[in-house]
Amino acid sequence: MHPWAYDLDSVDMKYIVNTNLVDPIWEHFQADDNALQFWFSFFKSQMACSADEFIEALRQLSEINGVSGFYAGRLDKINAMMMEANYVIGVETHASLICQEVGALIQETFRLEGHNALTCQYKLYDGTFGGS
Repeated sequence: MHPWAYDLDSVDMKYIVNTNLVDPIWEHFQADDNALQFWFSFFKSQMACSADEFIEALRQLSEINGVSGFYAGRLDKINAMMMEANYVIGVETHASLICQEVGALIQETFRLEGHNALTCQYKLYDGTFGGS
């Protein structure tokens, strides 16, 4: 983290502060299980992250789900979102934005692939498989 790039008052220092923030996070996402699962999967119990970490988590989730090009077509929207959020995405202030972005990705993966890693369970098999 670069202290000159972020408003440090709005970034949760997860490696310095070790408090249980599960309940406050759950309160902001209680209506959207997908956003809750996404946030806890990538950011554990921290209240905020840098915008580039948030975008990278969305990119990784799209890669996991086989729709790697999903965010390539949304770069203008993503850049505008990062600037509007002052490069910090927080649960308290951006819960609707988080729900919107995760929801768009989920819809796209179900449309293209028929499943999503956040909502479907996968059974993985031992062994080597060609092309994987």
